[in-house]
Amino acid sequence: MYCAISGEVPTEAVVSRKSGHVFERRLLAKHLESTSSCPVTGEPMTLDDVIEVQTPKHAPPRPMSATSVSGTIGVLQREWDALLLGTSELKRSLHRTRSQLSQLLYQYDSACRVVARLTRERDEAQAKLRDAQRAAATSVVGGGVPAAAAAGTSSSSSSSSSSSSSSAAAAAGVEQERSAEASAAIAAMAAASEALHAARVKHKVPKTVADPETVRAAIAAKPSTVQSLHRADRPRITSLALHPARPDLVLTGGADRTAILFDRAASAIAATLEGHSKPVTSVAFLPADPDRVILTTASETAKPVCVWTPSLGAAEAVEGAGIPSAFEAAHWAPHGAAAVVSLSAHPRLPLVLTAGADGRWVVSDLDASGGPAAAFSHLVAPGAPAALSAARFHVDGIMLGSARNDSGVVTLWDVRQSKPALTVDVGCTGIASIDFSENGYHMAAGSTDGGLILADLRGKSEPKRIEAGGVAGSAVTSVTFDRAGRYLAGCAAAVRVVAVKKWLDLGDVQGPGEGAAGAAFGPDAAFTVSACDKFVRWH
Repeated sequence: MYCAISGEVPTEAVVSRKSGHVFERRLLAKHLESTSSCPVTGEPMTLDDVIEVQTPKHAPPRPMSATSVSGTIGVLQREWDALLLGTSELKRSLHRTRSQLSQLLYQYDSACRVVARLTRERDEAQAKLRDAQRAAATSVVGGGVPAAAAAGTSSSSSSSSSSSSSSAAAAAGVEQERSAEASAAIAAMAAASEALHAARVKHKVPKTVADPETVRAAIAAKPSTVQSLHRADRPRITSLALHPARPDLVLTGGADRTAILFDRAASAIAATLEGHSKPVTSVAFLPADPDRVILTTASETAKPVCVWTPSLGAAEAVEGAGIPSAFEAAHWAPHGAAAVVSLSAHPRLPLVLTAGADGRWVVSDLDASGGPAAAFSHLVAPGAPAALSAARFHVDGIMLGSARNDSGVVTLWDVRQSKPALTVDVGCTGIASIDFSENGYHMAAGSTDGGLILADLRGKSEPKRIEAGGVAGSAVTSVTFDRAGRYLAGCAAAVRVVAVKKWLDLGDVQGPGEGAAGAAFGPDAAFTVSACDKFVRWH
């Protein structure tokens, strides 16, 4: 019997009931999978139409070419030739692979050499730039501001119109002295910038920083609330600050023209600061002396800026807490008759940055009593001066940012030359507040149309925007990063908290009344403190 398909003796023979032909079962099954018809007659056929033939199991017969010695030698010769051809092809493939690998290793080595050379050239250029900046810091002053004028004195304005040449020479000598003091302050800022940069390079974000889900849960939980810190007839809080080294201390400015220093650990007011004749617009702690509670406040009065230093022998608010209950105030007017709209403290030095309605930013160097020992300023737009809406020191300590509420552009200034180092368009109609992250790479901006915007100062990505909480379109009057730069809070009608890396909305801290005035994060983002209307809340 021979298979009707292969013509060979089948090892598993079956016969068709319809045609009577014999097939190899394996070959017939493959054929029926594709045609479902008999391979000989073409009639419809399935495996159910065949009958297995019982045949004795035997070895298949040898092919005709292997029935003799010469035929067997020929078969072995063909097998040997095929083995040699396969080995030759394998060697050629191995040679090609080795050539490609050698070329790739050469290219990788060349790329490493180029990267090493570029890295070396970059380091040399950065070293030359730092040397040039240190040299320029001793000679470049960004427009000196007379200390007497900054302190609000009027001796120069009341001087006689018929002053003598000797008094003019004395005035020139005073201006030179003030310029030298401002130069010394700028040189100190340059040295502090290097120290801050070195600290940021070594700094690593601690693993104890709260994760986004923990922060979200804390926001959703019931907060710890304190109310009525300010006068009952004007209870609204206008600004808030958290002490950088003592997170239990909260400073609030109010519409009642006072600032309140509150100690959460003692659940008591540590000090009430009265000295402004109009509502307090900005408050800040001075990080230059973390062991002492030095406060700065600003309002729209004739002498709007005030530095509060602990009085000698002041009694402590809480026994053993080291919190003074009495402060001495030093007032001055860095912008003359113009109002101060924003206040920022230097991260390392006793310097205060103010932005004014006259379109200027002013950096004031404080003396031991809190008054301005030296000051220098810059008019942002000399041709058509417009009021600034925000100004803040960059974390590197040598640059600062300024913004206006009629423009979506934030300008970063190098104080050594008082000229723009970078401009960032965040894509909005106006900016009400700005802040910088701990690593200095990101900037947050609060727009006047209710947007919370994150911009990459390196230009690696487009600005990201998320709408602030509460009433749509409310200006974001305050933006704040946490100390690790992982979270951002924006204050509008409510406080919205965002995870920076994934740009994830973590929820709103909603408060009744006239909206949020400020927010801050505790160490490791363990808690969030916010001021809404007359309430201060800890989440």
